[in-house]
Amino acid sequence: MDPKLTAALVGVVAGWLLAQLSTSLRTWHDRRRTRKALNDELLEISDELDRWWQSYARTLQISTLKGFDSSTPLPLTHHIFNNHYRDAAIGMNRHQRRAMQLTHSYIDALNDRNREFTEKLIQLRDKARSDKKITATEAEGYGDSIKTLLRMVGQAKWHVRHYLEHPVFPELAPNTPTHKAYLKHTVSVDEEIKRIEESSRNIPLEKFNRIYDPADFDAIPDE
Repeated sequence: MDPKLTAALVGVVAGWLLAQLSTSLRTWHDRRRTRKALNDELLEISDELDRWWQSYARTLQISTLKGFDSSTPLPLTHHIFNNHYRDAAIGMNRHQRRAMQLTHSYIDALNDRNREFTEKLIQLRDKARSDKKITATEAEGYGDSIKTLLRMVGQAKWHVRHYLEHPVFPELAPNTPTHKAYLKHTVSVDEEIKRIEESSRNIPLEKFNRIYDPADFDAIPDE
C-alpha cells in the first residue's frame, strides 16, 4: 500500500477515534454535572421541607387551640429535575432512577395537597368572616388535613435524606434494613405530631399573633 495512502487512512481513523473520545468525555462530563445539580437541588428541597415542617407544625398548634392559621407554604420547586433529569437518567443505575423519581413524586404530591389545603383554608376563612358557624366536622377535617401534610413532609424528608446519604445505591426494596429504617421514621413522625398537639394546649392563642417574639430567638445573635 502506498505509504501516503496509509498515512492518510491512519490520520482519518485517529481523527475519528479522537472525535468519539471527545464526544464520550463531553457526554460523561455533562451527565456528571447534571447529577451534581440534581443532588444540589435535593439539598435545597431538604431545607425547604424543614421550613414546611415548621410552618405546618405552627398551623397544627393553632388548630389544636381552635384557631385558624391564614398562611400556607409556597410550593416546592424542582426545575432541574423537571427539565434535566432525562439527560442524567441514562447514566444512573435502576436504584438511583427509582429513588430519584419516587422522591420527586413526593414533592409533586405535597404541592398538590398543599394547594388543596389552601383552597379549603380560604373557604373556612370566608365562612368564618361571614359569621357562619364552622361545624365540628369541618374543624376536625381541617386538623386532620394538617396532620396528613405533616406526615407527607416527614416522608419526603426521609426520601430526600436517604438519597443524599446513599447516592450510589439508594436501595428501597421491602423487608430490608432500609425498609425497617423508613417504618421507624414514620412512627417517629406520628409521635412528633402527637407531641406538637399536646405541647400546644398550654400556649395562649394570642401568642401566635406576634410576628416576632424575642424569646424565640434568645440563642440567635443579632446581625
